[in-house]
This record gives sequence, structure tokens and C-alpha cells, in this order.
Amino acid sequence: MDPAKAKLNWNSTLPPKGEWRGKLLRKELRRHRWLVLQPDEDVCRLYVRDNNLEYSFPANWESDGPSIPNAVCELFGTKRENFLRSGFLHDYIYRTARCLVREPGGEWESVELDKETADTLLRVGLLAEGSGSMQARIIYLGVHTKIANRLWRRHRNKERK
Repeated sequence: MDPAKAKLNWNSTLPPKGEWRGKLLRKELRRHRWLVLQPDEDVCRLYVRDNNLEYSFPANWESDGPSIPNAVCELFGTKRENFLRSGFLHDYIYRTARCLVREPGGEWESVELDKETADTLLRVGLLAEGSGSMQARIIYLGVHTKIANRLWRRHRNKERK
């Protein structure tokens, strides 16, 4: 697979359309901390129509899920747990700068992705999980803060050592 095909750019007037497929398996370890699992068949994955690719994450790693502030959840009358799929995918890409990518039915490949693509996949995933467009936009803007940029750099520096 061409890694460039896996990258997405957000166009605010025409958002990429996505849908979640497969089964989400996770075990809650404590509040806002999960062990991310994957079934042997029908893994949890985000399908993006714009490039006809599926994006996923491996099994057996810990995640804090979506890092949506409680105030934002209260504002929109939702819970962080409503967006676990998107949170897990975004968290995994932030930690590794990689994602499992394939054409539907094809073989999974580990592909390097940048922060912009990670954030775009978050927004596509949120919308696919039922987030409203305003809520997804606010969360998307939140991952473009200085704090989020520092987190991305910290994970990248840790991986390079």
C-alpha cells in the first residue's frame, strides 16, 4: 500500500465520510482506563469512504480513551464512553505515529501517520460514532492546542529513543 494514500486532509466544507465496522472489545481497568482488545475476526475499524481504506489498532494495550474534558461532555450532554472507538484509534496513533491500514478485505499494514491525519481520523471517527458536527469540531479544535502538540512531540521523542 502507498502510505500517502492513508493520509487524510480535513476539508471543513466536505468532511470525509466514515463508518465504524467490527466489534469493539475492551476491559475497563479503572475509571477512564481500558485494556484495548480485538476479536480474532471482525476487528474494530474505521472505514473512510474518501480513500476506501480501513484504519484500526492492535490488541492488548492500555488507553485512557477519548481525552474529552468533562465540561465539554456536560455541555453536549454526552459521556466520554460514547466515543471509545475514536479515542482508542487517536490514542494509538498519537503513541506510535502508526496505524493499521488496509483496503477492505485486504491485509493489514502498519503505516506511519502524521498528527494532522491522526486528528482528522479522530473527527471522522467522532462523526461516525454519532457526534454532532459542532461537538466533533470543538474536540477537533481541542487537539490542535499547544498541549496536544506537546503531547504529540513527547510521544514522538519517546519512540525515537
